[in-house]
Amino acid sequence: MSKYFRPWNIDQTLFLPPSVQDFVPKDHVSRFIVELVRESLDLKEITGSYVSGLGQPPFLPRPTTRWPIAATWRRILARTTSTS
Repeated sequence: MSKYFRPWNIDQTLFLPPSVQDFVPKDHVSRFIVELVRESLDLKEITGSYVSGLGQPPFLPRPTTRWPIAATWRRILARTTSTS
């Protein structure tokens, strides 16, 4: 039996705030990172080779790829804005 990736729906509506997007300002860098990961990164090597029948379905590579990109951006920003 093959497992599938867990779905990623960043535009999913929530109970109280109408959308996750309502928390993020229009000019925030996270919107750029989401767009980059959605549209520009080719993750076929990861998604095409994944096969597992054990345990819970894994998270999609696209949302988890955002984390190191955002962390790297924050690290670069911290270095350029420090007053050393």
